[in-house]
Amino acid sequence: MWEQLLRRCHDRATHRYKAQCQNPNRKIEIGFIAAPQLNAWAATWEDTDLIGINVGTYLVLCDLFDRMLGHPNLFPKIGNPRAETLREIAEIKTSIENATKKNPFAPQDAERAKYAGQLMLLAFDFLFQHEFGHIFNGHTDWLNQTLGFCVLAEVGASAIPGLSGLDLQTLEMDADSFATLDGFSRLNLASYNGFFGSANDAAFALLLSHYCVWRLFAEHVDGDVDAILSEDHPPAVYRQRFNISYAIDLLLRDGIWTENAVGEQLSAVVFAAEVAFKTLTGVPIAREINAPDTYEKGGDLLGRLTENWKLLRPQLDLVKRGGVLAP
Repeated sequence: MWEQLLRRCHDRATHRYKAQCQNPNRKIEIGFIAAPQLNAWAATWEDTDLIGINVGTYLVLCDLFDRMLGHPNLFPKIGNPRAETLREIAEIKTSIENATKKNPFAPQDAERAKYAGQLMLLAFDFLFQHEFGHIFNGHTDWLNQTLGFCVLAEVGASAIPGLSGLDLQTLEMDADSFATLDGFSRLNLASYNGFFGSANDAAFALLLSHYCVWRLFAEHVDGDVDAILSEDHPPAVYRQRFNISYAIDLLLRDGIWTENAVGEQLSAVVFAAEVAFKTLTGVPIAREINAPDTYEKGGDLLGRLTENWKLLRPQLDLVKRGGVLAP
């Protein structure tokens, strides 16, 4: 599985280079790092682009979606849920050490196991494309040229000397958008519909997988926007909101969803994810999901990041690998 994942990532990156890069033969190296946390990093060293993904990233995603589809009371329309075993509630992990032990929560029904595997791939693709976006949109070259620093990690990037929280979070927002656009631009491909049956069913799975990645890191948000901008990333609840909003725009643009059905279809995704997290952990929906101050802070934060993007975009245009940056 490890080699298949790396080959999948490498093929998608090289395809993008050949289609859009000013240097279509650009080199990229992708590998796994023996670390248990869900984390990854992107870098550019001389004429080679580099992406490192913690082994824990793969294991955490497998564990999450195996637990969901391995529970008889969740996703009743997928396969035969009666084949699954009812288990006690347990904390969902964001760090997993053992890469060889068989997951005891794995679904017993073959169709449910395949669906869990597809959700894992969709989530993994998003995380990989996020790192690739840091490279392709010029973030790593910009960091190297302006600050002399060539590595951008998902955890700990705020320690880069001279990099402001506002600039860092602006780059993160752009990388999230890059990954979202990549995923939702594939929905009409036969490779998606061949498994899910329709672009609409694929859209549900893709949105669900992305939602669950952010939901893993749902946390209480203290402080005002200035305090938030001192962190490595925007809080997960805001990134979740920003990227789902962008995904909905893409679904409407491509005619996969209609304006009249957005509320119902999005509610189905949120309901499925939140019921799954509550069923597995016993912890109800995070307060931040519906808190009024979350909407207000999120709007203020997005406004700050968007204005800063207008300042960074011309600089990134000079070092991007190709394509067109967001306006």
